[in-house]
Amino acid sequence: VLRIWDPRTCQKIMKLRGHTENIRAIVISPDGTKCLSASADATVRLWDLGQQRCIATCLAHQEGVWTLQ
Repeated sequence: VLRIWDPRTCQKIMKLRGHTENIRAIVISPDGTKCLSASADATVRLWDLGQQRCIATCLAHQEGVWTLQ
């Protein structure tokens, strides 16, 4: 589960479900509309934060993914 929090209020804004193991890295797009997440489940997911859903999943890895650039 990927949780997005408001740093000013410490309130949870959204919860995104999709990964089946721990999330190890995230990158948020400069405009704040998309997010990439990498997980121990060997997937990388692209999230649409406005729609609060996964819009693409990369299944090309054999093992968990540790970093994103």
